[in-house]
Amino acid sequence: MRIRDSLLAVAIAFLATGARADAGIGPSFHLDDCVWNATDIIVAKQRGNAGMVTILETWKDELKAGASIQVADLPIAPMQPQVWVGGPPEKTVTGNRMILFLVPGSAKENSDTHTAAQIWHGVASYSGTKVSVAWIEGDAAYAFEQVNNPGPTELEKISEKASLIQDQTRDILTSQEGLRKAMTIQDAAARATALESLAKLSVWECRREAVAALGGCGRAGLPMLHEMLHDGHFDQTGVVNAIGTASGDGAGDEMKAILTAEAEFWTHAAPGLPVGWWNNVEPGDRREALRNQYELLSAALNQVAKLHYAPALEVIQSLRNLWLSFPQLNDKLGFDPITNACDAALKAIDAPAGNPDAGK
Repeated sequence: MRIRDSLLAVAIAFLATGARADAGIGPSFHLDDCVWNATDIIVAKQRGNAGMVTILETWKDELKAGASIQVADLPIAPMQPQVWVGGPPEKTVTGNRMILFLVPGSAKENSDTHTAAQIWHGVASYSGTKVSVAWIEGDAAYAFEQVNNPGPTELEKISEKASLIQDQTRDILTSQEGLRKAMTIQDAAARATALESLAKLSVWECRREAVAALGGCGRAGLPMLHEMLHDGHFDQTGVVNAIGTASGDGAGDEMKAILTAEAEFWTHAAPGLPVGWWNNVEPGDRREALRNQYELLSAALNQVAKLHYAPALEVIQSLRNLWLSFPQLNDKLGFDPITNACDAALKAIDAPAGNPDAGK
C-alpha cells in the first residue's frame, strides 16, 4: 500500500508531457520524495511554539535521541484535521509524535541563532516543512495534502496504520542503498543487471535514477529499457531519454521505431476516445496507460528534434496529420503539445545541427 504518492506521479506526467493541467496544483506530503531526499529522518515531540522538538528516535543518520533541535516553519500543534462530510470526527493532532524529514540549515543560520539548538528545515522543495512531516496520533498518521485540485492544502488522515510509514521508509532507504551499490559496479553488463530490479520498483525516485543509470550502461541497458516502455509507470520521458543515451549512434533509429509504433497505436485508439480523454477515460487504469503512451510519444518527438534525424520525417508528418484529424487528439483551445512537438521536430530536421537558420 502506498500513501497518497499517486498525486505526485500525476503531476509529473503533466509536467513532463506538457499536457494541460489546472493551475491550482498545491503542495502535498509525498513519502517517496521526503525519504529519498532527506539527510535525516527522526521521530520527535513538539516543545513549545518556536519549532523546538525533542528527538525520540532516529531513522536515518546520526541525530541522537534526547537531543533538541529547532525546525524552521514547523506547523504548531494542536491542530484539527479535516473531516469528510458524513465521516467520523478525527482526533486532534497533538505534536507528541511526529516523523520529520529534514535537511540541515545553513552554517550562517546556525551561527546567527540565539539558541543552542541546531536549525533544520523540512526537505520538501515545495512548501518546505509543512509537507515534510507526518503527525502520529494513536494508530493513524496525518499530513498536509491537497486532496482536490484546485483546492487548499489541509491536514488530512493519510493512513489508518502509522506503522506503514516506517515500513515504507525502511523499504525506500533499502532501495536507495541498493542503487548506491549498483552504481559502483564497473562492468556495464553487470551494472545493468543490478539496476534492472531497482528500475522496476514502485519507489518513484529509485526508479527514475535507476532508469537514467541504465542509459549510462550503453547497449547493455537497452533490453531492460525496451521492456519498460509500456510498464504502466509515469516516467516514460525518462525511459525514452535513457534509450536515446544507451543506443548512442543508433538513437535516431530507436526514436523512429518508437514513433512508428506510436503512430499505429494512436491511429487505432483515437476514434474510440472521448474529447477530453486525459481526464475522462474510464477505468482509471486505461486512462493511466493512455497517459503513458502520450508521454513517451512526446519524449520521442523531442529526442528526434534534438537529433535532427531526417529519416523520421515521414512518420512525424503522419503523426501530425493524425493529431489534426481527430478532435479527441487536437485540443481546440489552442494548446496542442503533440502538434507543436511535431512542428518543432519537422523544423529541426529542416534546420540541421550547425545550421539553425536553415528552413526559415
